[in-house]
Amino acid sequence: MRKLLTYIFGVVVLVVVADLLLGVASDYYMSHAQLPGDYRSVDYVVRESRDDVLILGSSVALNSLIPTLLEDSLHTTCYNGAANGQQLPFYLTLLDCVLRRHTPHMIILGLTPDACQYTGLGDRYNLLAPYYDRGFHYVDSCMETGGTIERLKLRSHLLRYNTIWWRILLYHFVTPDNPGEKGFVAKPLPPNAPEMITLEQNDTMSAERRGQLAQLLDVCRQRHIELVVYFPPQYQRLVGTNACRDTTIAMCQRAGAICLDHSQDSTFMAHPEWFYDNLHLNGEGAAVYTAHFLRELAHAKNTTNQQHQ
Repeated sequence: MRKLLTYIFGVVVLVVVADLLLGVASDYYMSHAQLPGDYRSVDYVVRESRDDVLILGSSVALNSLIPTLLEDSLHTTCYNGAANGQQLPFYLTLLDCVLRRHTPHMIILGLTPDACQYTGLGDRYNLLAPYYDRGFHYVDSCMETGGTIERLKLRSHLLRYNTIWWRILLYHFVTPDNPGEKGFVAKPLPPNAPEMITLEQNDTMSAERRGQLAQLLDVCRQRHIELVVYFPPQYQRLVGTNACRDTTIAMCQRAGAICLDHSQDSTFMAHPEWFYDNLHLNGEGAAVYTAHFLRELAHAKNTTNQQHQ
């Protein structure tokens, strides 16, 4: 029994020491390095971005708007800070981090029509784990929304980063994508163009996402940030009722934000060669769509100005 207790005590001490050492190493790394791979864009937005136009969203935004083309047209700085697989709490967090040091002139938020039906932080929110307990209060509050056990886990570097650090280490040797300029990632041309599919819609906005969208609209109004919400083209026919998308559009209109719905744009649905799959544009399609987006944005602004005259 004594040997067993000695063994258990030794293991506990080893784990505690390893956890403390990882904490010291993490603090040093975060203070002296920029995170690599698909963390690089997030790290830039969280800690550095002072761009006047910031694109937020999931992969549909990451692969649909080219910042350099927006810069040429809008004559200002732009960065695509969208991230794969993320949801509205993640976008609110990034905006909160940016607002700590800089107020953008414009936020462009790319959504899928069903994006606001979900609840919770999303499966990939822990991408922000490296920023926990480092002065980013919105990150802390979101990550502490779990139960008591989850909050206790956050105190341990070993448990907090067990799905994070191996990827960071891997990215020092492997490049997961070939990112373009200003955060944009172009999807390649697929071997075969996607085939048109029909998707039945019966989505409603969750109360949680409604509150978060209202919060985003309110923050932009208070900070005098022009908010543009858009639904990029999809290569699929949506049938049925999409109250989720309709509610998003209505909330934006009431708040004076611009909302552009291109999810069923007939021009793009006639060109499968512009898509990587049914949800994402490829690089060529992104260039075409960015020009289309700029024309639609200019038209929406002109219409708004005429209504206010």
